This record gives sequence, C-alpha cells and structure tokens, in this order.
Amino acid sequence: MTAGAAEALECSSYKATYYGSQDLSGQPVLERCPSAPLHRNWGGQSPAGVPNEHWSASFVGKFNFEGGTYQFDVASDDGIRIYIDGSMVYDRWIDQGALLRTFEQNVAAGTHTVRVEYYDNLYNASVNVSWQLLSSDETAGVTRRLGAVVDGYHGDGTIIDNFNEMTGHNHSVIHTFDRFGEYSVSEAKLKTIMSRGAVPISTLEPYNASLSSIANGDYDAWIDNYANMIASLDSTVYVRFAHEMNGDWFPWGQKPNDYKAAFQRVAQRVHARAPNAQMVFSPNVDWGIFADYYPGDVAVDYMALDGYNYTGNLAPTQVFAASYDELAALDPDDPIMIAETGSRE
Repeated sequence: MTAGAAEALECSSYKATYYGSQDLSGQPVLERCPSAPLHRNWGGQSPAGVPNEHWSASFVGKFNFEGGTYQFDVASDDGIRIYIDGSMVYDRWIDQGALLRTFEQNVAAGTHTVRVEYYDNLYNASVNVSWQLLSSDETAGVTRRLGAVVDGYHGDGTIIDNFNEMTGHNHSVIHTFDRFGEYSVSEAKLKTIMSRGAVPISTLEPYNASLSSIANGDYDAWIDNYANMIASLDSTVYVRFAHEMNGDWFPWGQKPNDYKAAFQRVAQRVHARAPNAQMVFSPNVDWGIFADYYPGDVAVDYMALDGYNYTGNLAPTQVFAASYDELAALDPDDPIMIAETGSRE
C-alpha cells in the first residue's frame, strides 16, 4: 500500500514507513507490514517505489516483553537508531557495513513500543534487529542463551551468517569441536564467532591422548599454549573437555578416576592462564552416576548435559529432568547449560 491510501494500514507486528529522503523527512512514499524479528536485505536495490539510493524508513511496533535483561542483535547498512517507548537505546546513525553488533538493555515487563529508524546512503541496503531474553526479573542471575553447532563451520563467518539468516535468530553461543593435543585450536575461528556477537564453546576431544597421559603432564605444553590463546580473547570461552565421559562410545568413556585426574590437570593450567575460561563438566543424560566422574568444585565452573530425543515423541523434561536434578545436586551454585541436544521428527 502506498502512503496516502484511503485506509490507514494496520499491522500486527512492525509498521514500516518509507521515505524518499535520507533523514525521514517529507511525505512517506510506501507503507508495509514486515514481521518480527526484523530481517530485511535489499542488496543493491530498494523497496518498490522507493528511490534506489538516499532513502530512509521507520519500523514501529508494539511488543510484549517479560521483565529482565535482553540482548539486542543489530546489523544494518547504513545508519540505524532504536527507541523503546520514545527513549533512544541504540545509535549508529552513520554510513556503515552490516556488521553484527550487540547490546544489552533492561526492559520492564509489559507491552512496549519499539521504533527502528534506518537510512540507506549508497549501494547495499539491509536492516536486522532481533532480541532475546538473557535473564528475567523472576530468575535474577539466570542467563538464557540460544546456541548451535553450525554444520561445516571451520572459521568461515559467512556460514554462521547464513545459518542465522535461515533460522531467523542471531545465536549467542556457537559450538566448536577440536582434537585435544593434536593441533593448535584456531584463534581466528574463535574470533570469528565473537565477531558475530556470540560466545564460543570450545569442546576438546582427546581421541589420541590418553586420560592418564594428560593427568601425568605429557600434554602440559599443549594445554598452556591453548590457555594462553584463550586468555588473549576478549570474551568468555566455555572449555568443554572430554564430554560424555560417562558413556561407552568415546575412547575416554567410563574411566572415572582417569577422567577426574585429567580434567583437574587441564582445569588447573587453564585457570592459571586464562581467567576468561569457564571449565565445563558435561556428562550425557541417563548414563552411570555423575558423582563418580565429577572433578570437584575447584576444577568445574559450569556444568552441562547432552541429551537427544531419539524417538521424537519425548518432552524435554522426559529427556533432561532426572539428569538435571542429579547434576544440580553436585554443586547447586554452578550454572547449567544444555550443551548438545536434538530431536528426531
């Protein structure tokens, strides 16, 4: 619908109003109703009826928020401003490329008006805005993050970008897997994850390094180099060593005493060099007794569970509830994540 039509456009999400100027001035030339989250990419073009260069738009909608702290994910080419109930919360009203940036914002519970202002100067045009709840007022101190293992990711950021676009969500955690002791973990790969506004989970798999040799110090130099690299990063890094150790499908599986000694050795050296590292204890659901493998409160910063809905007919509580309670009992103060999950259709 073009502006000036007889009936005012009613929208259930955002109402988009487009202008033939770069500063939202003059009469609107087009109105549309894009959905939320806001993901619009025009490439080198513009919406129909809007000048190809030097145009602007506003996107206004009312959204219900649970009270708490939110992470906003923003990427635009070019300028963008964001307001909540008329108060500006984000301002990059400049020519720029569409690099993902994030910020955190406290939002009270209730319905709020979100207004996104955008302009395009020359060439490519895109605007992307989404948000996710990190911690609610009712669960103060609990952080919510949605992450993924991105198939084929070995440091190419476009794979993450394409995955985020496909799912309509900028994931705040990206999970990587590397062979412990066999090669240097790529600093560039972790930095690319961080550049997308995400926190890396670095899973270290000792396929060809025995737990006893790790505990005896044979891999201290490798651990130290890895920890020094982690320390150089401007981000938390979750270090998940020898996951699913309670199962029988990995060479490090079902060796509780060797596992505890190896984990403690890795944790001691990582903690000494990388204060931004969080050591993750990550058993699989429903196998053995977690306490038999637990390396202790000093070594463990974070706990995790791996669990899959192989039949496709189980609720999440059926997969995780009993194991979650068992894990939480080991140290009620440690946070818990779901490190791996999936479901058959």
